[in-house]
Amino acid sequence: MAATINTIHDNLVAALKAADGTGVYTHDLSDQAGGQVRVKKSRIPRPPHTPYVAVVLEEVEGGQDPELGVWRRDLVFTIVGWAPAMGEDQDTRQEAANNMANDILRAVEADRQLGGTVMDVMLSIKPFVARAEGGGSSNPVAVARLECYYPSLTGV
Repeated sequence: MAATINTIHDNLVAALKAADGTGVYTHDLSDQAGGQVRVKKSRIPRPPHTPYVAVVLEEVEGGQDPELGVWRRDLVFTIVGWAPAMGEDQDTRQEAANNMANDILRAVEADRQLGGTVMDVMLSIKPFVARAEGGGSSNPVAVARLECYYPSLTGV
């Protein structure tokens, strides 16, 4: 039997890929756009292209659930989204970062139980314009911290 955290991770990636650039979404993160959402083991590299989203499982904590005999597993993910720079000025790039943050929030919060695998999700996100090393171009970025939890009888 596969670990529940793998299923949750897969459902999170699937939720992000639902952002297809239509309707309420600005960026196309779907597989049709070339696999814009990637799972990373730990280090988040520079994106090979934009838009691009990396998902990293940072932490799994356990504790006693209010129900006796049940554990509560708390998961923390980092989600980093890079948006294409639609212009040279800082305001335009900040707007692109804000749009990426909006896409991440909408995609994940569309199903707060991630396919029925978690009880709820809590997101905090920071959109900003990151300076490249050596004073190069600036990149619109949104970094999110996703916390979710689920009950477990044993294991993860």
